[in-house]
Amino acid sequence: MRAAPYDCLIIGGGPVGCLLTLALVRQGARVLLVDPQAAGARADDQRGLAMATASIRVLDALGICARLSGVMRPVDSILVADQGGPGVILLRAGDAGLDELGRVVPAGALQGALEAAVADLPGDLCDLRRGAQVTAVACEPASMRVEIEGPEGRAAVPARLVVLADGGRSPLRERFGFQIDSAPYAQAAVVCTLTPARHPGRRAIEVLTRSGPLAVLPAPEGRVTIVRCVASTDLSDALGQGDREWCAGLTALLGRRLGALAAPGPRQGYPIVQSLATPAWRGRLLLLGAALRTFHPNGAQGLNLSIRDIAALTEAVVAALHAGGDPGADLRLDAFTRERIVDQRITATLANTLWWTTSRDLPGAGLARAAGMAAINLCAPLKQRLVLRAAGLAGTLPRLLRGAPLPMLGPGPYGHAPQATSALPKQPA
Repeated sequence: MRAAPYDCLIIGGGPVGCLLTLALVRQGARVLLVDPQAAGARADDQRGLAMATASIRVLDALGICARLSGVMRPVDSILVADQGGPGVILLRAGDAGLDELGRVVPAGALQGALEAAVADLPGDLCDLRRGAQVTAVACEPASMRVEIEGPEGRAAVPARLVVLADGGRSPLRERFGFQIDSAPYAQAAVVCTLTPARHPGRRAIEVLTRSGPLAVLPAPEGRVTIVRCVASTDLSDALGQGDREWCAGLTALLGRRLGALAAPGPRQGYPIVQSLATPAWRGRLLLLGAALRTFHPNGAQGLNLSIRDIAALTEAVVAALHAGGDPGADLRLDAFTRERIVDQRITATLANTLWWTTSRDLPGAGLARAAGMAAINLCAPLKQRLVLRAAGLAGTLPRLLRGAPLPMLGPGPYGHAPQATSALPKQPA
């Protein structure tokens, strides 16, 4: 390993860690990615990830969309319905001048494409250590010393910025001095794919049930991905039901929207937990993605929020390096976290509010939700704002989300700004 400090050392090789690695290296930064898991270890994740238009722009600029062209499914509308009540909202991409709200990507396929893209990065800019553990960190005047142990032995390497992106179950946060505040939602998500008699096409569906939201996302080969939230106490029963009983329960909640359901795939269960690590950074160590914050998957905004954070962090790191500055300096990390806190809080608050209002069977709650949905349908400006937020295009956007180039850090294989490799949804007028 090189003695000169890395511009950034990233801990965690999931989507957040891989995307940040790709974004920084493609701008000319020197990065070390340390992944505790082996390549391919996440391949069996069958979740359908609803990637907002803003996230798709980043994936496209980094060359990932071209690797996923056969499995991505576009979404141009979202139908939100209240189970057993009259409330319905239909959000269309065209309501905000967009062609798409986003695309659905199988989680395992996305991870495979990201790992392949990282493996293709030039070795003089990107070092990769899979199956390795970070055992200690120590802040020094101009860098952070990170001790790593893995198949290649032990090493201590310097980095000017260290990003902890190893997920919501990160074992390193508390060890490195971060405080974790967490609270369970008393819910779990059950995920599977199946074949409906009537495919929803380019439409995503979310039914607000008393046990939590039920989402239907388009999937390849005429199938759909089902994400059903159930009470935590019912998770074992939901996973253990026979296929016929499972499909009958889904049909009761969805009504006739999909027709008969057949050929369900294996079910996977995931606990849903709200968590927040504080502070967001200390020394030269910054938390990102689920290592920083998790919230309810209502609206599928968790990974999309992380990608917006990645775009903003890439811009901040590249700007610091281009000016000859220090990307891990206190003032820069403080400015970054202050810049991103509003989007993070709004996104988490909207998800939690939707969970709270639909998970409580209060007198008159159904009528109140129906009235609120009717108001949204009648108010074009409000509906447009909701569509833009669903597409990840609300508020001030980092340059990567606008398709604007960042300054390069020098000549080399990435001596130009990343270019889109597939057609992108148009921006709103």
